[in-house]
Amino acid sequence: EKISRKEDTPEELTLAEKLIDDAKVNEAHELLDNFERKEGLTIHDKVSSHLLRADLLYQQGRYEESLSLAEQTYKESLGLGKNLQSVDCFIHMAKSLRSLRKPDKSLDVIIQGEELLKNLPQVLSSEGMKREAFIAFLKGYYYEDIGKIDLNLNYLRQSLELGEKTDFKRLNALTLRALAWNTAMFKGDMDLAFAYIKKGVAIAKESKNKFTIAQCLLNLANIYYFLGDWEKSLKISKECLSIYEELDNKERTSVVFNNMANTHYFTKNYNLASDYIEASLTAYDGLTGVRISTAITIALKKGDDEQAKNYFHQLEQKSSQVKDKRIEKNYRLCKALILKASSRFRDMVEAEKILKQIIAEEIFDIQDTTLALVNVCDILLAEFRLTNNLEILNELEPLITQLLTIAEKTQSRRIQAETLFFQAKLALLSFDVKKSRRFLTQAQQIAERHHLNKLALEISSEHKNLIDRRELWEQLKDSEAPLSERFELAQ
Repeated sequence: EKISRKEDTPEELTLAEKLIDDAKVNEAHELLDNFERKEGLTIHDKVSSHLLRADLLYQQGRYEESLSLAEQTYKESLGLGKNLQSVDCFIHMAKSLRSLRKPDKSLDVIIQGEELLKNLPQVLSSEGMKREAFIAFLKGYYYEDIGKIDLNLNYLRQSLELGEKTDFKRLNALTLRALAWNTAMFKGDMDLAFAYIKKGVAIAKESKNKFTIAQCLLNLANIYYFLGDWEKSLKISKECLSIYEELDNKERTSVVFNNMANTHYFTKNYNLASDYIEASLTAYDGLTGVRISTAITIALKKGDDEQAKNYFHQLEQKSSQVKDKRIEKNYRLCKALILKASSRFRDMVEAEKILKQIIAEEIFDIQDTTLALVNVCDILLAEFRLTNNLEILNELEPLITQLLTIAEKTQSRRIQAETLFFQAKLALLSFDVKKSRRFLTQAQQIAERHHLNKLALEISSEHKNLIDRRELWEQLKDSEAPLSERFELAQ
C-alpha cells in the first residue's frame, strides 16, 4: 500500500498502484503517463502520481531516476503548503540515497522529513505514525551503514512497533526482513532471525506487493544458505529472480545471481559458481563491491590467480571511488586472500596481519569473520609445516574454538563440519589417531545429515584413508617421525 490514501484518490492512481503491486511495470508507467497528460489536474493529484512513479522506479532498481523525481516532486508539493506529501518526498529521496550508498546525505534528508512532520498541523495520528515508522526504519538503515548495529536494531524495533499500530504491511514486512538479516549477520541468533523472516514473508504476501515479497524471500533464502540448506536456498532464490525479472530490476537480479554463486561455491560446484557470478556482474554494473569479492573468492578456488587479480583491481577502483565501509572491508579481505595465494613469505605475513585485524574488529559479521578465521588457520598450518614450531598449534586452538562457537551460535552445519574436519587433520599431526577418527566421524555425520554431499564424500574419503593407513601411522608414531612425513600423510 502507499503511505497514505485519500477517499478522493483518482481511479487511475488506484489502478496504477495495483499494477505496481503486481509488477506490471510497463502498464503502470503507461497509465501514469496518460494520467499526467490530463488537463485540470490538481497539484495534489500530480504529486500523488509522481510519488507512485518514484516508488515504481525504486522497485525497479532505478535509484537515480527515483531520487531525481522525488526531488522534483518535493518542489511541486510546496504549492500545497506544509503537507504529508512533502514528508513522503523526503522518504523517497532517503530510500534512493541509501541504495546509492550515500548514507550521510540520506540522513540529512531523513532529518528534514522528520522536522517537517513534527511541524505539520492537524495530522491524523495514524497518518503521522506511518511516517514516523518509515523515518525510524530509514534511520535504522543509516546506523547499519555506519556500523552501529545496536542502534540499527533499536530503530528497526521502533519502526515495527509504530508500523504494527497502523497495519502498515509493506513497511512492517521490510522492517522484519531487515531485523532478520542483521540479527543473523551481526548477532548470530538464527532462531530469532528465522522467526523474524518467516513473519516478514507472511506479511509481505498479505501486502500483495511483489517487490516486497521478493525482498523478504531473498533474506529467507539467505538464512537457509547460512543454515546449510542449499536446496531450499536455491529454490527460493529462483522465486525471487522471477519477480525481479518481471520488475526489470537489474540490481536485485544481480544480487540473486551473486547469492546463487555463493551457494554453488560452498557446495563445491565451482564451475556453476563461476557462471552465476559472471551473470551477476553482467546483469548490473553499478556498485559491485560484494559481487567482485565473490568473483575473487571463486577465481582463487579455481586456481585462476590472474583472473582474481583482475577482479581485485576493479574492487580497488571501487574502494577508492566510494566511501562505503562494506566495500572497504571487502577490499581488505580480498587483498588478504590475494596475498595468501602468493608464494612469497612476506605476502603471507601481510595476509595474516590483515585477517587478524578483521577478526578482532568490533563489528561481528558472520561471513567476513568466518572467512578470515578459516584463512588464518590455513596460513598458520602452512607456517607450521615450514617451521615445525609446536607453538603454532597453541595459536590455532582459540581460532578453532571461535569457529566452533560461531557454528553453534549460527547453527551453521557447514562451518561445524569443516572445522571438525580441520581438527581431525591437526590431531593426526600429534599422532592421536583415535581423536582424529572421532572428529572425522562427527564431521561426516553432520555433513550427511544436512545434505552437504560433496563435503561428506571428502570426509568419507579421508576417513577411509586413515583406516587403510592406520598401521603406517602407528609405525610413524613409534619411530617419532618428523613433522614433514606426518604432513605428507595427513594431506
